[in-house]
Amino acid sequence: MFLLFFAFSNVQAQSKEKIKETFPNGKIKTQGTYLLNKKVGLWYYYDPAGWILYKEKWHKGNLQWRIEYNEKHQKIRGLNAKGEEIIYKGCNCKN
Repeated sequence: MFLLFFAFSNVQAQSKEKIKETFPNGKIKTQGTYLLNKKVGLWYYYDPAGWILYKEKWHKGNLQWRIEYNEKHQKIRGLNAKGEEIIYKGCNCKN
């Protein structure tokens, strides 16, 4: 008689955790997702008034890009996956 044991991996059971940090005033400070303890997908960072400061795109813990915004909610600069800075035209930046 042979006994066979199978171990099934449940992909849905991977450790996926949505994060939402808040300021003392209740406004969102940071929100994003971890998968297996690595940042994935879009991450958002806000100031205490609730305006977006920057957003990032992550893939398996590696930064794909980042976009920063000014107080007028315009894109001012970014970073690509190579770490190269991008300056957006029309933001009236001095850089």
